[in-house]
Amino acid sequence: MDSTMAKPRGLLRVLLEGGRSEGLFALARLGGDPTSLDLDGLNLVTASVLSHVAGPKKLALVKRVGDLVPDSLYAELFARPFQALHPQKARELEAQGVFVSEEVARAHAQEWDLYDLLFTALPLDLGTDILSYALSRGLAPSPADFSRLKSCAAGHGIYSPQEVDASFGQALDWGRRELRVE
Repeated sequence: MDSTMAKPRGLLRVLLEGGRSEGLFALARLGGDPTSLDLDGLNLVTASVLSHVAGPKKLALVKRVGDLVPDSLYAELFARPFQALHPQKARELEAQGVFVSEEVARAHAQEWDLYDLLFTALPLDLGTDILSYALSRGLAPSPADFSRLKSCAAGHGIYSPQEVDASFGQALDWGRRELRVE
């Protein structure tokens, strides 16, 4: 990798690992295109959603980073596949006493998208808040993708089917209201 790409990739790494987005805004102010950054398939939208930031701060980060992305591109970046270690696999490795380093994560990574990981990586309420925001930005999941989202949310066994249905109904209502769709 040449040295000109190391720094932009680093901007996504600090976003993913620490939730720091200042470098992305600096890049945009200097005329750079933060939407073109790539880290093993992760882009600034997916990195903000999967960032190591807790609860309400994560939603604020997702929205702040989302401000860098035109509506016409947001949904595409949200749905773009990337290489990642599935959170369940990471928990299994840790339970076996394996330290999940960057090298270990790469060795066990598979191709995913946020439809697969949104509710595996996040609590139901935060996942539906992020989904609501993505819907308001033009995300239009196919019926199959929407079904996949609900299956992942229900698959934890933490939430009842009624909680999942209610939460998804609220997300759809909020998304429609933001899009002014009846």
